Amino acid sequence: MFLGLLPILTDRSIDGNLKSQFKTKSKELINLKNHEKFKN
Repeated sequence: MFLGLLPILTDRSIDGNLKSQFKTKSKELINLKNHEKFKN
């Protein structure tokens, strides 16, 4: 029974990791754009 739940849990954690990575990446991009604005 528990083994049936494992794929669901791992899928969710992988999905969460990808989403958090994407969020940090987009934050970095926004920071870079703002930095470019300040330089010019």
